[in-house]
Amino acid sequence: QQCPEGMLCQEGSSEANFVNASTYAGCSALKVDLRYPCVKTGYFSFASDPLAIYRCRGSETCPGGAPETCDEHAVGLACGTCLEDFYFQDGKCNECSAFEKMPLLSLIFPLLIGFAVICVMYRSSLVDYQDWASPACAASGTLFVALNYAQTMGLMTSMALHMPEATSNAWDFSYYSLDVLSLGRPVCSWLSKDFVQRFVVNLYIPLYVAAMVVLVYLSSLLIRDWRMKPNGLFNVYGGVFSTFFIAIASQSLSLFQCYSHPNAKGESSLLVSPEVLCYQSEWMKALFPTILAVCLFCVGSISMFSWVIYVAP
Repeated sequence: QQCPEGMLCQEGSSEANFVNASTYAGCSALKVDLRYPCVKTGYFSFASDPLAIYRCRGSETCPGGAPETCDEHAVGLACGTCLEDFYFQDGKCNECSAFEKMPLLSLIFPLLIGFAVICVMYRSSLVDYQDWASPACAASGTLFVALNYAQTMGLMTSMALHMPEATSNAWDFSYYSLDVLSLGRPVCSWLSKDFVQRFVVNLYIPLYVAAMVVLVYLSSLLIRDWRMKPNGLFNVYGGVFSTFFIAIASQSLSLFQCYSHPNAKGESSLLVSPEVLCYQSEWMKALFPTILAVCLFCVGSISMFSWVIYVAP
């Protein structure tokens, strides 16, 4: 029988020897009659079905060897789930720091930063059109272009394209432009490791930002000389939305981005969560929220922008 893709079959390897996998390192077994097909680095298989191979998203979490072998901090299908107090980054599970485990800090800091950004953007939006050529406006335009470029590069790197190592390493940071929430490491404190809950929270970040804008407006009503205009704040929200539209669209459509596994079952995993098999139970639970998000953030926003352009004088 031909050796399956993702496995290493040395001379004498036999499927019957999988029963010895917990006792002998089959790939390096001295006796030929003890050898069994071993999983290559970057691949995974279950002990209950060792010849059904799954491709991992990182070689460090899937060291290969005996079936169901993962990095010490990873578990599950394709070693796609990190243990408690660990988060996935740079192809491996990293330990959460004591600071990252504090839920109040991971919630308050983004809130304070968000308030500050909204206030600064609101004040800068009040600039008269005659001053649009000012250095401040030029800087904001440059930042807009830079963020869009970073999102484009982040989208390319997230699609597991084969790029030169120097290019890939140089743009590793661009991943955060597509997943801003991960900067606060919420999975270390308050965000559940359950796929559906985690996915939906990321999916509806634009609504949380909208709620923050409303909160800023209500707060401004308490200060007589600092009351903000609703139109100005709506403009701020629209600016943030358009700046991060690539990230929003990518997240909204991420449920349909799957990659295939080299097994006879024809299974495939989510590109963002390889522990979730596409078109199966966990995937189906996230389908309705995804369709709603696509209609709201993609179809809805493009329709609104098109209508504004059409009716604008």
